[in-house]
Amino acid sequence: MSDLFYTFSKRAYLTKIITHSHLETWCWLDGLLIAPKSFYELGNVALRTRIVLGRFSGVTIEGAFDYPYPKKIPSQKSQAKIVPDIYSLFIKNNSPSSILFDEAGFENSPTSLGIVNHIAAGFVEKGYGGYLNLFSGYKNNDPFDNPETMKLLLGTSLVLKLTWNESLGGKKTNFDFIFHHLPSLEYSLTNEVELKRKGIYL
Repeated sequence: MSDLFYTFSKRAYLTKIITHSHLETWCWLDGLLIAPKSFYELGNVALRTRIVLGRFSGVTIEGAFDYPYPKKIPSQKSQAKIVPDIYSLFIKNNSPSSILFDEAGFENSPTSLGIVNHIAAGFVEKGYGGYLNLFSGYKNNDPFDNPETMKLLLGTSLVLKLTWNESLGGKKTNFDFIFHHLPSLEYSLTNEVELKRKGIYL
C-alpha cells in the first residue's frame, strides 16, 4: 500500500478535485461536514439539524448535537431525542448544522456519485469543515478492501491523502487526473510524520 499527502492553500483547489468528472466513475463518498462558526454568529444555521445522504437511508433530516466548526467533530450517529429545526431549514432558508455522507452515491443511491460530489463541494465552498473520503471500489466483498482511496481533511489545514493498494489492483496512475492539475494549484507535498507532529491524522 502506498500513500501521498498534500496540503493546499485554498479550498477552491479541493473543490476542483472533488468535482472532477473522473470521480463520477468511483464508488461512493463518506464524510461529515459541519457548519462554520461564522454561520452561527450570523444566525444562518438551522440548529441541531443534519442532512443525511445515505446508501440505505436515502435523503433524510435528523437531529444532531453539532458543534460549530472548527470545534471537535461531533458523532456521526443521529440522536433520536434531538428534534431538527426544519422550519428554519425550509422557511428561513438557513443552512444545516451538518451534512453526513454515508456510502452516498453507491449504485446511484440516493443519487449519482457525480451529484453527491458536487453537493459536497458546494458545502466545502461555503466554508464547512470536516472530512470527506472517496473510494474507487472494493474487493473480496469487503468495503474496506479498496484499490484506491482519496481522503480530504477540511480544517485549519487543507489536506489531501491519496492511497493505492497494489495487492487489490490499485494503481498510482489512476490518480493521474489529479496529478495533471497539481502544477496549476498551490500545494505542498508532505508526509504522515509531519502531519502527526501538527496533530493531523487521516
